[in-house]
Amino acid sequence: MAAKSNDNDQYFRLPKLPWLIVSPAALAVLTAAALKPEAIPVDHLGPLKSTVQSVLDNHHGLITKTFAVIIAVHGLEAIYATYFARKNNQNLGTSLAWGIQTFIYGVASLIPLKTHFKRKNKKKT
Repeated sequence: MAAKSNDNDQYFRLPKLPWLIVSPAALAVLTAAALKPEAIPVDHLGPLKSTVQSVLDNHHGLITKTFAVIIAVHGLEAIYATYFARKNNQNLGTSLAWGIQTFIYGVASLIPLKTHFKRKNKKKT
């Protein structure tokens, strides 16, 4: 397990603003499309109404499989982010925060985590 860390050495940051909006919104829409497609308000999509309705009606299996793959990938990324943070002497709380954030934001969270510690470890050598 990782060595104990000083609370002053803890590193956590949120992804950039576009990711804070786009990623959860996309996950929410994909979740609704996979689990409850009738909940998507296609009547309010203007010119996209017929296209979205066609995709929901004719490709639900593909939407469900895509949803399952994305959840699995985000889950694996979250486990890795938690492990990576612990390996880099982050406390359990900070490591779990990275894991939860990475589950929601995916690679938009994982890249800054890895980049920070890569730079920090490079400075030590």
